[in-house]
Amino acid sequence: MTYDEIYRRRTFHIFLLALLYILFRLWLESRRERIAPGKIIGETLPAELREDALRPLKQLNAYYEKRDAEQADTCIDETMLTEKLLILGTNPREIFHGREEAKRLLQGDWKYWGQVGTRF
Repeated sequence: MTYDEIYRRRTFHIFLLALLYILFRLWLESRRERIAPGKIIGETLPAELREDALRPLKQLNAYYEKRDAEQADTCIDETMLTEKLLILGTNPREIFHGREEAKRLLQGDWKYWGQVGTRF
């Protein structure tokens, strides 16, 4: 065997070992996440703090159940911080700035959308 052949074989073996090592580490990371998944931060909050965080969401959900477009301003006052209000929807074009656009969003949802409900 020539020196070039030995060098190529060693290079190939080193490459193969590195590839196997990387694949093993990726597999090991995925197993670790399945065995001990990361905690959800909200589940470890004290009960009082958790309730404070969920209160506006529960109120918003109640307004969505009523579907009264005349209540949009009241809903915004009770559930949202109106200074520099920004709502991002699920569609890339659903970006609502300010109170008037938030009101338009809520009224449109309540008039034209199907039933929306969330459990908290």
